[in-house]
Amino acid sequence: TDPLAFGYTDGVITAIIVGGTPIDGTRYHVTWTNNSSGEVLSSVTNTINPFVTTLYNVGKGDYKLSVTDANHATTKSGAEGCIVEETISLKEPPKLEVAIEEHHFINCKGMSNGELRAVAKGGIEILRKRYIYEWFRQTESGWELLKSQKEDLATHLRNGVYQVQITDKNGISKKSEPFHLVEPEKLTVVLNSSPSACSGSKTGHITATIAGGTPPYRIEWNTGSASTTTTNIIPLESLLAGNYFALVSDSRTCRAEATIAVTTPNPIELKDIKVTEPTCSGGFDGSIHFNTIGGTPQYTYLWTNTTQQDL
Repeated sequence: TDPLAFGYTDGVITAIIVGGTPIDGTRYHVTWTNNSSGEVLSSVTNTINPFVTTLYNVGKGDYKLSVTDANHATTKSGAEGCIVEETISLKEPPKLEVAIEEHHFINCKGMSNGELRAVAKGGIEILRKRYIYEWFRQTESGWELLKSQKEDLATHLRNGVYQVQITDKNGISKKSEPFHLVEPEKLTVVLNSSPSACSGSKTGHITATIAGGTPPYRIEWNTGSASTTTTNIIPLESLLAGNYFALVSDSRTCRAEATIAVTTPNPIELKDIKVTEPTCSGGFDGSIHFNTIGGTPQYTYLWTNTTQQDL
């Protein structure tokens, strides 16, 4: 019987001896030797009726069995029929190994669509299924068995640390190193606006600041403008006053949206205009009084007369 696993020393060799002239009518003299080292091995048991010799607790390698009977001592060395030798080889399975690979990422924050694959080899495979798979997720209290995950591909996984154990046909098990399945940070977009300078002018400005998700990003505005970028700050310029909407999607189809208003000052108006004419022809005691509203204080005034002369 070969060793159950790579590096194991649980191999067993059993031989039934018949013929010749048994010692005391029941037994033979047997010697087991490790062919590689020449060491005579002592982990041997012998039973009679029939005579069975068993070598146990050995690993892979070549082992020689030498058997002599009662007449061996009285015959010439190497006489046929009084001694028999046989070499038996034991093989061990390949080393059982398993590692976890990410098969599908988690698209967005809070989703449970990640997939992990157990990449396994070695040992003695089970027909059609190769190995028994057991998946675990780390919790605050230890490792939780995921009873629904029984294949090499674990699906519908959320953010967390995972481990897989495989068991082969011989009942030998091997655990993988822990694997952290990571989710992206939540995709967000924040809009900031600057008002247009004057009523009716296209001088408004919006800045979109994107965070989280997985670049590159695509941003679409309700103006019809759209762009794809790997940067986090995207400007939109030359805007009239109004409400604006931005839709952002990332490379994993996560989405975020925001709205903002671009404001504008009210139009400049002159109110309560009061004109006082000069008292005499050629006089300089005339005046004009009014109140200014709208726009953005402070105001600057430029006076001209009918001859376009600055006053």
